[in-house]
Amino acid sequence: MTEAYHYTECGLNDIYLANGFEMNAGRLKIHDIDGLHRAIGRWLVSTRKQLSGGEIRFLRHELELSQATLSTLLGVTERTVIRWERDRENRDIGNPSAERTLRLIYMEKEIGSSDVYGSLERIANLEDRINRLVEFSYCDDNEWHENMAA
Repeated sequence: MTEAYHYTECGLNDIYLANGFEMNAGRLKIHDIDGLHRAIGRWLVSTRKQLSGGEIRFLRHELELSQATLSTLLGVTERTVIRWERDRENRDIGNPSAERTLRLIYMEKEIGSSDVYGSLERIANLEDRINRLVEFSYCDDNEWHENMAA
């Protein structure tokens, strides 16, 4: 029986591999590393525990999102995401809604059954429209229309 491997290379401190890996001349080879990372991600989003900064960073990397993009989708500042990720062991990011949203985004990627990401992106883009002045014109059809920005 092979001894469990403490898989810290993923950026998390509590992941151990019971099998599915080989050590040759001090080099680690993991069978289906993408599948392993999907399994870790599914475990993270399905547990009831609060996510740590390291776990948030792991999910963000698996989603292939920048800190800036994730901050926009979650409705927080980029500095907030940076702060969460730096506090690698803290189990309370202080924003349950953002944490739930991150879990939904990951589940959507894994299952692919809804458009959570697209919906959040559209909502984030609405903020730009809300924060600008809007000009209306009375047109030949005798109706008011918003002038579209060029």
